[in-house]
Amino acid sequence: MSSYKTRVLAAIEAHCGEAFPADTALDLGAGDGWYASQMQGRGLAESVQALEVQLRRDALVEVALYDGRHLPLADRSVELVYAFDVLHHCVDPLAVLDEMMRCTDRYLLLKDHTFKSRLDRWTLATFDEIGNRRFGVPSPRNYQRGWGWVDRLEAGGFERCTLVSPVELAGFPLGLLANKLQFIGLWRRQ
Repeated sequence: MSSYKTRVLAAIEAHCGEAFPADTALDLGAGDGWYASQMQGRGLAESVQALEVQLRRDALVEVALYDGRHLPLADRSVELVYAFDVLHHCVDPLAVLDEMMRCTDRYLLLKDHTFKSRLDRWTLATFDEIGNRRFGVPSPRNYQRGWGWVDRLEAGGFERCTLVSPVELAGFPLGLLANKLQFIGLWRRQ
C-alpha cells in the first residue's frame, strides 16, 4: 500500500481519536476500499459501508455504487461518515457535504485540501492528475478555497472537534509544496 495512505491513516488516528471506535461508519468515495478495510481491521469501526461512483476491480472490500450526489442512507443512520481526499472530486462538494451531514448521527471526518493562491490551486491540480488519472478518476478541481466547507459544517449544527492544517503527509521534496495544502478535520453533531 502507498506510504501516503499509511501516513493519512496514522494522522487521522493521532488527531481524531475521539471518534473511535465507531459502531457503524460510511466510507464515502472508497476507491479500492483500503481505508474501509483498515478502519475495520484496526478496530476503528465495527462495520463500514463503502460507497463509490465507479467500481474498481481490485477492491479490498465490497463497495456499493451511488450516483455521486445523494447518499443511499437514511437520515442519521451511521455513527461516523468520512471522506478522505474525495470532496474535491465531486461535481458539487457542498451538496455532498450536506448529504454527509444528513447521514451521520454523530461524527463527520474529512481529509482533503484547501488553497489560498493560484499557485496552490495549480499544485493541487497537478498532484491530482498524477495521482488519479491512472484510475480513471475525474479531477474537476473543486478544491476548497479557504475554509468554506468548514463554515458549512459549523453552520449546519456541527461542532469542530479538531482541525489540523498543515498535515505532514508527503515526504521530501513533494511535501514542501503539498503539506501546507492538506487538512484533517473532525466534527461532532451538536
